[in-house]
Amino acid sequence: MAETTCCGLRTCCHRPHPENDIIEGTFEIDHSPRICLLPTLRSVAIQIYSADVFDPYTRSGLESKKAYLQKWKINVNPSTIKYKLNFEVVRGFGSPGAFVVENRCRHEFFLKSATFKYKSPAPDREEKAFFFHCASWVYPLDKTEVKRIFFANRLYLPEKTPPGLVALRKKELKQLRGRGLKDERQPWDRIYDYECYNDLGDPDNSPEYSRPILGGSKEYPYPRRLRTGRPPSQHDHLTESRPVGCLRTFVPPDERLSPKKQEQLRNNFVKALVRFLTPKSDQPPQSYQECPKIIQKILHFFVPKSAFSTADFSMIQSIVDFVLRKPKSPSHQDTQSVDPIDDIVAIFSDKQLKEMDERVKQKLKKLVPAEIFNQVVDATTKRDVLSSQPPSIMAEDQYDWLFDSEFGRQMLAGTNPVRIQSLEKFSPREGWLPENLDLIEKGVCAYATRTILKTSGRGDILEPIAIQLRLPDSEMDMVLDPGALEWDLAKAHVAANDAAHHQLVSHWLHTHAIIEPFIIATRRQLSVMHPIHWLLDPHFKDTLHINALARGIFLNAGGILERTLFTGAFSMRLSSHFYKQWRFDEQALPNDLEKRGMAKNAEESVRDGNFSEIKEKPAEKEPENIGEEDLAKKTENVVGRYEGLAEIDENMVE
Repeated sequence: MAETTCCGLRTCCHRPHPENDIIEGTFEIDHSPRICLLPTLRSVAIQIYSADVFDPYTRSGLESKKAYLQKWKINVNPSTIKYKLNFEVVRGFGSPGAFVVENRCRHEFFLKSATFKYKSPAPDREEKAFFFHCASWVYPLDKTEVKRIFFANRLYLPEKTPPGLVALRKKELKQLRGRGLKDERQPWDRIYDYECYNDLGDPDNSPEYSRPILGGSKEYPYPRRLRTGRPPSQHDHLTESRPVGCLRTFVPPDERLSPKKQEQLRNNFVKALVRFLTPKSDQPPQSYQECPKIIQKILHFFVPKSAFSTADFSMIQSIVDFVLRKPKSPSHQDTQSVDPIDDIVAIFSDKQLKEMDERVKQKLKKLVPAEIFNQVVDATTKRDVLSSQPPSIMAEDQYDWLFDSEFGRQMLAGTNPVRIQSLEKFSPREGWLPENLDLIEKGVCAYATRTILKTSGRGDILEPIAIQLRLPDSEMDMVLDPGALEWDLAKAHVAANDAAHHQLVSHWLHTHAIIEPFIIATRRQLSVMHPIHWLLDPHFKDTLHINALARGIFLNAGGILERTLFTGAFSMRLSSHFYKQWRFDEQALPNDLEKRGMAKNAEESVRDGNFSEIKEKPAEKEPENIGEEDLAKKTENVVGRYEGLAEIDENMVE
């Protein structure tokens, strides 16, 4: 860690007034090669504000004299620079409650923390340090047009804010809300505003990539997202134009993934593309025309025709041959493989990389940023051996997934256990897909599925006993039991629905999209000094950036989810349909358990801390006990004690 010291005042030989006090400030600034041009002489000014003493002329706390960061020691290696400087304040200045940074240099820098303490504390004042956790980017003033404000690590409700910080608190929130401008956001903007999901379509690319706007209508309700202010597309002025690159969309500086996380994300993305886009052998794939019609029909049950290339049909043929317990057809037999499932296992096995087909390269070049494309091409050109670990379900026995017991275990310990409900009353017309999504017209035969499970004799394992299949707008239902010939295909439909529901609803909607407007509202309405802001902030980390990347890569028209899920272009409309069923007051664990019929008296028991009164149904006992009751109880206790210490009630809204 590099360290440099200076008085920080106009000259190092400056002598403070004998009736004034000196406060020593220590600043930690992250230093990396990307921002090696650090502030020069008098380019960064810092001024402290008192929390206790109010200045009637400035209508804020008493101000110190400005001190300047100077005499930087440049280090070519990544490190943290610890810088000390002195501030001259009038006697009786009180406690430092905030400081303002005025960056007049050409480059931004990352301020990690600041600590202040009196050099010669008065006899009636205890010697203590005032710590400021900053962890924020400070951009040049000529770009932001506002000075950066940082507050001490002290929490105050609005009406209990020290007099010297009231004006600064309001000023900071006003900056974060923006000035109502709808211009395109720049990388240095710290502005949080709302927008509908009008950035999923790409009508300028092709009319087939047009998508409805989600949010702001009864037909397609949806949570709000962060506004980026990009201009409208040329062919549809209601749709926002796409960003220059899918990884280059706007998020406020302090919401971005760290450089290390961004590098890991890019590397994982490149590895996934290399694994699934490079050929495993030089044998030409079976053509679409040679693939039996039954295989085409089965394939189109799950994904649109456009999502599969001709290279996928031999693998699909092997899957169906195995499921139906049929030997390989002569056209699929070879001397290298005697097991049809080997084609699937081969996807996750180590393989020698081969150069991608030119046609695949051209498609990939249009979908990913140039730096990602170049990394993928370089990796395939080197012809290295790519290692991979098979999925855990296939690690010990590659046939485990076929058994009903494993099917039931995955439903309980998999991605959507909270979709399991107690069957109190049988309603034959309930299904997974909403009626208004007729996917059959798009070449996809997608059955709505409902699986009925029962517990085993031990009570800790669920096993399927029946699967109900229904097509949209159809009066005919199929109910299959484990003895039916189509039983394995019915389970495949359940798995396809489960995967789509997980990606579009359980994961994206309920975990990412729902939380985004709460993040925006917290930043706009609650100061960093507000106790609730402090309580929620760790749970918001990286979410806005992850959501922005998802809209550019996974959720957009022609994106990964549309190309891999059977819902295709209807994917986000389906997610919007399930948002109509979402209610905030049903998200707490006790309410959720009671709604699904999995427990009784849950809400009263959690509130009273008496979990022994919760009556569990047998199906709620999971093989791996995750301690939901303990988690709920501890959460209630922590938040309750926190609110008590901060003296918060429901009427205290900033």
